[in-house]
Amino acid sequence: MQTRQRIGTSVGIAVITSATFAVVGATGGRPAALSTGFGLIGVVMLVALVVAVRDRREVEVTPPA
Repeated sequence: MQTRQRIGTSVGIAVITSATFAVVGATGGRPAALSTGFGLIGVVMLVALVVAVRDRREVEVTPPA
């Protein structure tokens, strides 16, 4: 579990950073790049919340073995 969290964190950081710098390269503006970066962070957090809620519901529905 801990290894997956670390890999997910490093991939997320790499993707968000590359998207931010791609926007800086394309537009030359830092405000647009920061908005893009923070927007992607929000999307990742929303996806993580959805996954956590689905996982929690599956645990509650699944009877103990």
